[in-house]
Amino acid sequence: MGSALVLVLSALLLIVRAPLLLAGAYTRPDGFRGSLLQKKATVDGHPLSRRRLSEPAGAVHIKGTGLYYVMELAVGTPPVTVQAIVASSDLSWVECSPCSGCSTPAAAAGARRLYYRANSSSFSPLPFTGAVGLGRTNLSLVGQLGLDRFSYCLSSNPESASPILFGSTAQMTGGGGIQSTPLLHHYMDYSVNLLGISVNGTRLPIPNGTFALDPTTGDGGFSFETSAPATLFVDPAYTVVVEAFKARMSENYKVVNGSGDMLCFMFDANKDVVVAAVPAMTMHFDGMDMELPWKNYFAFGKLKQSGDDVLCLMIGRSTATSVIGSIMQMDFHVLYDLKNSLLFVQPADCSKA
Repeated sequence: MGSALVLVLSALLLIVRAPLLLAGAYTRPDGFRGSLLQKKATVDGHPLSRRRLSEPAGAVHIKGTGLYYVMELAVGTPPVTVQAIVASSDLSWVECSPCSGCSTPAAAAGARRLYYRANSSSFSPLPFTGAVGLGRTNLSLVGQLGLDRFSYCLSSNPESASPILFGSTAQMTGGGGIQSTPLLHHYMDYSVNLLGISVNGTRLPIPNGTFALDPTTGDGGFSFETSAPATLFVDPAYTVVVEAFKARMSENYKVVNGSGDMLCFMFDANKDVVVAAVPAMTMHFDGMDMELPWKNYFAFGKLKQSGDDVLCLMIGRSTATSVIGSIMQMDFHVLYDLKNSLLFVQPADCSKA
């Protein structure tokens, strides 16, 4: 990648012509590194997540369900710094006009950071949709830059920036625990072959083919997703997983409904004691076993009416495609090797990566 990378935007669409300007980034001839910032939003109303877990409606408040990650980009000529969510989509766009009906001081401050195409000499009109897309098409940021690899490490610490690396800077480092699984052919998503799930070392009775990808239609499958906080499973996998956790924890903690299908456990003990009782969870991929920390699939919350403490399973039900969301990927270095069609995963302290 040369020294000049300019982002040219249409109404909302980013087209890379020649320096991509990332906040806190450093570059090398064939790669560059940037930072992702952790932000909070109401999950249920998020316009950019095509697969999301709804915020509990009046039942339980769970800290962290609305976490997502954004990149800071300098866009246009002269450059304007904007923030955009990182997504596994094929297009990239930024907001170019204030939101309708927004009159708060925060909205006014945000309007000063909007990209106005009339003020940019590098603007040209094109159709628009999407976010900062890292998908597999030629229109995504990865596709436009002609990169054959990228990686990220999503920190669970909200005070720490998370690294995102492109090109030759995307490398697995020492420390061990590096595993890989093949990337399956899909027109946009980064789909992999999830073979099964274990809870406390016991393989769950999920039928073969539950997570299978239809190579003709692209339906089904299991993919890694950065724009959706929640992990989603199709049935019967979702029901089997929920029942497994319920059976192993209900003896000591009362089962309560967070909202809809959300599984929660009420407790009055020390949080450390509760965490020690959380069953281990492992995702079995083709050639790779991903052992998850408890905080990647459970979160503490409070019942809104009574204020009682609860611990809730952060996995939702999907009717279409299963995904591993950003919460479950926290503190893992995830590398996409597009040239060799491999996805690498390594446990890491992402706040220090």
